[in-house]
Amino acid sequence: RRPPRSTPLSLHDALPIFSTQIITALTLTAGSGQTINGGVTTIGSANTGVEYIYDASNATWYRIG
Repeated sequence: RRPPRSTPLSLHDALPIFSTQIITALTLTAGSGQTINGGVTTIGSANTGVEYIYDASNATWYRIG
């Protein structure tokens, strides 16, 4: 786990989410004033994941992987 951030998110901060197990129920919640574009609700295969990149110009997380 990463320690809590002490600085605001910036343009192109990345958030990888990886699991060695299948995840059948996943809830992603954006921070206050933020949006998640392409949110997933499962990770259907073991040893895989997803990744999001943050665009500070419009406070949106975009799925990139």
